[in-house]
Amino acid sequence: MPLTVADKLEILDLVGRYCQAVDAGDGPGYADTYVSDGTFEMPVGRVEGREALIEMVAVIQAAMPGVRHMSSNWVIEGDGDLATMRCYMLIKVHDPDSGGQKTPQPKLVATGIYDDKLRRVEGAWKFVSRKINVECWNWPDWP
Repeated sequence: MPLTVADKLEILDLVGRYCQAVDAGDGPGYADTYVSDGTFEMPVGRVEGREALIEMVAVIQAAMPGVRHMSSNWVIEGDGDLATMRCYMLIKVHDPDSGGQKTPQPKLVATGIYDDKLRRVEGAWKFVSRKINVECWNWPDWP
């Protein structure tokens, strides 16, 4: 059976929870958006499993203060309990070195595309895998 509008809305809610958890430094909440053996793949490597995903959030928070993940232009397809999603990604930080500005200024860090596989587990949509295809990167190091 094709995905329903409700399925697609639940998947979009999952994306929101994913972004807000990583940006808040909520490793367990971030890992909850994945199946237990879920994977995140980026140009510098692959992270697999709940504990590794939780640790990755701590590393991101230490390396990129004020990070904000955003996504848009979602294309969600699937059938039954399996889905794929492709969406644009934008990452920014609050640049503490804002050239004398009183408040930190936003700094664009990256743009790219996520390619995702999802599965409904016990009634809830989860990421099986997320792969980030980075188009540009503007930060000293990868977290």
